[in-house]
Amino acid sequence: MVPRYDIFRTATDGSVLWLESAADLEIAKIRVKELAASQPAVYLIQNQGTGQRIAIKPTKGVIFQIGYEPAQLNARTKVLQHLGYEVLSAPDNPTAKLQLLSPQHVDLFIIGHSAPEPVRREIVDWLKANYPNAKILALQPSGAELSPVPDADYNVTINGSDDWLSLVATAVG
Repeated sequence: MVPRYDIFRTATDGSVLWLESAADLEIAKIRVKELAASQPAVYLIQNQGTGQRIAIKPTKGVIFQIGYEPAQLNARTKVLQHLGYEVLSAPDNPTAKLQLLSPQHVDLFIIGHSAPEPVRREIVDWLKANYPNAKILALQPSGAELSPVPDADYNVTINGSDDWLSLVATAVG
């Protein structure tokens, strides 16, 4: 089969380097994932016939967060995306359940710290039942107003440090 797609890697200086060709788009996407595992970068797949390009920025993992407060949810999303994670978010438990009804790959769930303990415990129980292999990180407010969520894999206090981010890296691994 004649190659129809070229694969390029973008360098930090913005230059583009041709790497190889692939027979079809799916093979090119698989190859980009393999390449990105050893050399993270933005990759381009270009159709040789049309010149159309698709940019692919590999992610470190998929994180789904339930935030309860929009400002905190958005702030965490920006930080996690900047670090290379794909982030899906829901503002509350009913929305999260609705978004997660159709099974999807999630490496880590993050439970925000501002909801009452019964609300947080309920979503952790639901996640454990529906996504038994995914890890769950429950954030705790400083001052320990809420008790740790017992069935969460990790409980970490938000105290102005980035301890929770190192736990994210460990959990997504």
